[in-house]
Amino acid sequence: MSIMDWDGITMLGDGWAAYQGPTADSRTHRHLAIQLAIGLKGPVSVTGDQGTVTGPAILIREGTRHRLAPNPGGVRCVFVEVDSPAGQAWRSASAGGDIAQLPPELAPELMVAEDVAGAMDRLIAACPPRLLDDRLARALAALAEDPGGSGAIRRAAMTAGVSVSGLRALAAQALTAPLAQWRLWRMLTRAAEIIATGQSLAEAAAGAGFSDQAHLTRIMGRFFGITPRVAATSLRRHHGFRAV
Repeated sequence: MSIMDWDGITMLGDGWAAYQGPTADSRTHRHLAIQLAIGLKGPVSVTGDQGTVTGPAILIREGTRHRLAPNPGGVRCVFVEVDSPAGQAWRSASAGGDIAQLPPELAPELMVAEDVAGAMDRLIAACPPRLLDDRLARALAALAEDPGGSGAIRRAAMTAGVSVSGLRALAAQALTAPLAQWRLWRMLTRAAEIIATGQSLAEAAAGAGFSDQAHLTRIMGRFFGITPRVAATSLRRHHGFRAV
């Protein structure tokens, strides 16, 4: 797979990320975000366990095994963390299946917005805040700041004033994925932020708490179907993300 095949631009936001540009081959994967894929110059196709769905905009539920077909004409992909207020709103509104054409009333501004970051800010502002147990909220905040290493969940539990088993129980009741998966997702987010600043993949792996660069590569492949090296070019272009 050539890096230039994913020669687009990536933006990282608070609880969301977006990629815009051509797409190439990727492995079948699943992630902890709801994904919206919008074709820029034609339809997009997404293949899952139940077959292929094609349309101008496709919504992919969190945890769904899928693969986005190569699209040299360009795709706008928006990833919203499912446990964020916007993610919860998308999740409750997407009743068409794990992979389905986007309902017209769901985030229509993202179909045409020139300023994707501004559109996401307005979407998030319109969503009611997600209410969590205070202890879980403190633990998640701590884990977001310090997700790496084998003791990350224990440190977050200490910050929240609960036992590790108690924290896992709180997370199981309120979150849509196990706490360990949520931690890996946060580690990937941190690695992407580091890569976007121009640092090396080895530095990103170390700074995000992965055991080594190979560990980062395995986890990114599991969640996104591509390698960090493929993702790096678009991540380092995240400033000035605009529609084409």
